[in-house]
Amino acid sequence: MTEIDETDKQCPHCGLDGTLEQFSTWEKDGKKGFIGKTPEGHMMFLCPRCLHQFKYDPLSDSITGEEHVGLSRRVPVIIGALSIAIAAFIALFFTGWWTYFVGTFLIFFGWRSLKTGLFATNKKIADLANPNPLSKEDKKKSED
Repeated sequence: MTEIDETDKQCPHCGLDGTLEQFSTWEKDGKKGFIGKTPEGHMMFLCPRCLHQFKYDPLSDSITGEEHVGLSRRVPVIIGALSIAIAAFIALFFTGWWTYFVGTFLIFFGWRSLKTGLFATNKKIADLANPNPLSKEDKKKSED
């Protein structure tokens, strides 16, 4: 890693103050502060408080927030609503034994997605959206 600036910086998402060395050296639950470098040469960090990514440009000495490209609350809500709508469409316009099988599967899948999107905690959504692999403890919790 290149030499890190010792002046105080701030997370663009939650406002946590600290030096880049403090942001890069923390480690907890299998997550690390320093994520890596982008092809452009920017250093990527993970904030220990909000767990959002941000990047530091050493040439301009600036920090910018990185858009979270993972799962958000909208994705499971949209998938859940679409699954239930398709199940209703199949039940209304088709007949046969297969409609019960497909409809039941779509309603179950849709309910699970809606439940995740509407009732999951912000930490759970952040863990699902985090590109880093889940720790063993988080995997066990999500399976329960």
